[in-house]
Amino acid sequence: MLYTASALRALFTTRVRVTFALFALCTFFALAPAAYGQANLTFTGGSGTPLTTTLTRSVSYTVNNANCTGAASSSPFFLFDEVGNPFGASQSSVTGTITYSINGGVAQTIAFENSGVTVNSVTANDLYIFGAQPLPGVANGSTVVLTFGSITTNFNVAQVRPADGSYTAFLVNGNNGIRCSTNGVALGPSAAGVSISGRVIANGLGLRNAQVSLTDGQGNVRQGRTSSFGYYEFDEVTAGETVILAVQSKQFQFAPRTVSVTDNIADLDFTAVQ
Repeated sequence: MLYTASALRALFTTRVRVTFALFALCTFFALAPAAYGQANLTFTGGSGTPLTTTLTRSVSYTVNNANCTGAASSSPFFLFDEVGNPFGASQSSVTGTITYSINGGVAQTIAFENSGVTVNSVTANDLYIFGAQPLPGVANGSTVVLTFGSITTNFNVAQVRPADGSYTAFLVNGNNGIRCSTNGVALGPSAAGVSISGRVIANGLGLRNAQVSLTDGQGNVRQGRTSSFGYYEFDEVTAGETVILAVQSKQFQFAPRTVSVTDNIADLDFTAVQ
């Protein structure tokens, strides 16, 4: 079959468009963050020792009714369906690195863990965790993210630890146990090394040779110095932790920064206090 010059140009253009579309589609799937349908939990301890609960991937929820909102709502309960009943309705305070936030706002600390309660959407074998304060600014349609990490009870748990696994997760109102979100979607990546970088600035210019320190949740301290233009960077920071960064200089003062690490952080700058 013979083609005219115009037909050949049209055929070539069509093939280029198809090739570009396929490339773009493949690129989209390659770059899109992985999402998983359930919350992944592992457990250690129990049987007469403190119980440690580890969430291996962050979980995103969408608030879908007014039961999570308004002055009448308490801190939202992050419920994991049919995990078991290690607490027997004996609420435990916890410490650790799991936090939660609304629409990318300030991270709130998980302070309590419980099971063994039956009310509305909550059954005795549902494990749930929650903070000490209501979630600020939550509204219908809000995105709430539970950041992966670990929490450990502040007293010994007599029961055997639950089985590791993937569990359906959703939010309930802490006052009445009514469900108020879609099923949580676990997000990638899991706990892995990420980087924190930024610049130290004084009088509008980068400050060279300033000492920058990073303190993790276990009290471990890493230190480094800024470059000739005031830049610094810490690699292999454990995602899911809350860390404190501080700057020391003989000439200037800087306010420390506390950040919850969920992914790479760039442009975490320090400006000298006037």
